[in-house]
Amino acid sequence: MSKDGLSEWAIRGEAGAAVDRDISHPQFAAYRKRGLLGEPDADGHWPRAVIDRLVRIHGLADTVRSLDRRTILLKNESVIFPDGKDNSPLVLDLPPASLREAMIGVATTIRRPVRKMKLIDSACEIYARFLAAPTSMVWNSPQTEPNPKGWRPPKPDRWKGLLQLSSQAFFAQRSDFKFVMDDAIRRVVSESNPQLARQLGAEFPLEERVTLLTVYEIALWVAKGFHIPEEEQADSAR
Repeated sequence: MSKDGLSEWAIRGEAGAAVDRDISHPQFAAYRKRGLLGEPDADGHWPRAVIDRLVRIHGLADTVRSLDRRTILLKNESVIFPDGKDNSPLVLDLPPASLREAMIGVATTIRRPVRKMKLIDSACEIYARFLAAPTSMVWNSPQTEPNPKGWRPPKPDRWKGLLQLSSQAFFAQRSDFKFVMDDAIRRVVSESNPQLARQLGAEFPLEERVTLLTVYEIALWVAKGFHIPEEEQADSAR
């Protein structure tokens, strides 16, 4: 154990004092299970840095009660501040299975889901045209290829299955990039359709946008016949 290692009880006590409310063992265990805290050392002690992380995770519940939604928002903070800059306490290596679980939880609770997916579809079409333009510096990719004729975004009853479809490695590749794409897409859209850009920002939050962007891309991979690896000995979600 390192000299700075602390017990769970001590971690919860210091973090609880910082947020001015108790943090229970079940809450701590839920955050750990979700992959938000990392793991203790062989003696069961935690690094002091976990205190700031726990403060952020638990404090975010003041505005976002759902742990699924918090998980995606915290993942986004880690993407934005991967080396801990700007005072971000969340240098987070979130397991793909945890992010997938969170996205499934969000996908099944989105209000006005059809309308929101239509907004994502409109934004992605604009972004695809931008990527396909002769002046684009982006190499040929699935995003630059035209959608299959007559293709429509998947309906909400397919979203969970699409998120479950692939191997964890493939899911991680596609979903992680959506945290970067979310901002890039809205910047491109704002140049040609400011009203749509405002709707993307005002009508639903980031955790819903990145979830729907992930669903959208996986659905396109299926429609275009691209190979989607599955876990070995896992049941297909097709």
